[in-house]
Amino acid sequence: MDRRQAFLAEFFGALGVLEVRYLQVADTFVSGTAVYDPSDPEEHQDFRWFTSSSDAPSPEATQLMGLIRDGGLLHSDKLLVSRQDLWARLNATQNLGYSPEQFAAIIDELLQVRVSMLDDGVESDYYFIHE
Repeated sequence: MDRRQAFLAEFFGALGVLEVRYLQVADTFVSGTAVYDPSDPEEHQDFRWFTSSSDAPSPEATQLMGLIRDGGLLHSDKLLVSRQDLWARLNATQNLGYSPEQFAAIIDELLQVRVSMLDDGVESDYYFIHE
């Protein structure tokens, strides 16, 4: 599993996806299907994320995304807590001491992620999170 797949597992998990089925993991993109309900084909969404492994979110961003997922801190795609609260939770949970500037860079990295949704192979929307 490369950095992109590790991040997508946390990212999609926070968005309610139960399973990620990878179709292609190439140098410049990752594509597959986000599965919300394995028994219902209507609850599957194809995606393509144009990013290389070296440009994927940092391990710190993946860690923060995991905290968001594990804490149920998203409603749809909106964060349910403030930056300040999220920073405190990250530092307490992970027993880390990220400065406000370090944390700002990590959360800004998350807020910039856009993963294209595909309908019949055509980009129709995108996954993201916001405050």
